[in-house]
Amino acid sequence: MRCVSVSLNRKTRPASTFLLGHLASYRKDPLGLFLDAALESADIVRFRMGYAPLFLIVEPRYIKHVLQEHQSNYVKGVSYQSLRLLLGDGLLTAEGDLWRRQRRLIQPAFLKQALIGKIDIVARCAWRLVERLGARLGAPPFDLVPEMMRFAFDVVGQTALGIDITREVDDVEGVFAEASQFVYERMQSVVKVPEWWPTRRMRRFHSLCRSLDALIVRVIEQHRLVGAESSTLLSVLMRARDPESGAGMSDKQLRDELLTLLGAGYETSGDGLSWIFYLLSAAPDVQQRLEDEVDAQIGDRAPAAGDLPTLTYAEQVIDESWRLYPPAWAFTRSAVAADVIDGHQIPKNAIVVLSPYVNHRHRRFWPEPDRFDPGRFASGREIPSFAYFPFGGGAHMCVGKHLSLLEVKVALAMIARRFRIRLMPGQTIRPEPGIALRPAPSLMVTVEARS
Repeated sequence: MRCVSVSLNRKTRPASTFLLGHLASYRKDPLGLFLDAALESADIVRFRMGYAPLFLIVEPRYIKHVLQEHQSNYVKGVSYQSLRLLLGDGLLTAEGDLWRRQRRLIQPAFLKQALIGKIDIVARCAWRLVERLGARLGAPPFDLVPEMMRFAFDVVGQTALGIDITREVDDVEGVFAEASQFVYERMQSVVKVPEWWPTRRMRRFHSLCRSLDALIVRVIEQHRLVGAESSTLLSVLMRARDPESGAGMSDKQLRDELLTLLGAGYETSGDGLSWIFYLLSAAPDVQQRLEDEVDAQIGDRAPAAGDLPTLTYAEQVIDESWRLYPPAWAFTRSAVAADVIDGHQIPKNAIVVLSPYVNHRHRRFWPEPDRFDPGRFASGREIPSFAYFPFGGGAHMCVGKHLSLLEVKVALAMIARRFRIRLMPGQTIRPEPGIALRPAPSLMVTVEARS
């Protein structure tokens, strides 16, 4: 087991400069930078980003060390500081006692059994997506990604907020997209402009945040008028009380959690669905098997709760798609104190990166890693721990995992029952890393009705 430091050898290593280290290479192609270095069979790869050392952890046992066994020494890294500007201290960005308290309050609302009651809402949102796709039959090619984003945003709006935001989804999604791009670019900057500095872009960002705040305040006020009987996730959170202190959430905490759910939830699900149809378009045998399963288990009706366990191949398609294109492509942590991982020295304050994209495509863990093969996830196949971790791991595993899987599975089944999504030939599609991993520059498709 070895730790490799990236050198200046251009034949095997990306370029490094005296002042910036590997920062320029990272900004140009972070996925290629990390994957190429990891494929040299290193368990830990050391980079230098400006003045800061960065360690890419590849060996699954070491990832478990960071996320589970010694998680108290690895707090959410520098990327989350930028995310806080947009999302506040929601569950995604919170740490310490605040995170533990919020997790206790939120976790029950996101358990698998609690969310299964939302399947009718998800199915209605998926039916609206099916109708929009049906209107595209015989129409010119269009970009699939915005449609998947609209669906994911619809699900979050209905399940979390209890309001129909389809009429304003373009505006709200556009606000989130612009604000998220600002945050991601800030993550990549060595020198970060203070948030109070009145640059043009900072003023624009604060204006976007005020727009989102106004939406959340309006929704909270509406819920208070309706009363405590609503079954939305917001109402559940408003009624939740800490079992230790008996306290509920303040409006500020509610705002942060709702923005986290909206911002982090819709983007990962929407991008994840887009990648699934991208891969299915080039795999007719997989498409056919998926259609056969959906026809046999569901037919023309919308999926019910009891149908979900029977859609085993659909679940394998989702897992394999998110192996190749995990929406959450990397997580960062920061070392509170110096640590030693199996003889490898991790300095205090070092940035630690754990990348599902890298581990999901590593030939050490996956035979023919670039091949789309849902059978890898068939029942009885053993998947090494932290060779596959699209939702993170340990205590900080994504709380929205079950909601994301529910909405994607329902939408996939309802679309596969009626249509085939055809990718237009001649496109060069690349994974574009941001807050989530998105197909770029677009995903131009046509819709065909199944005969």
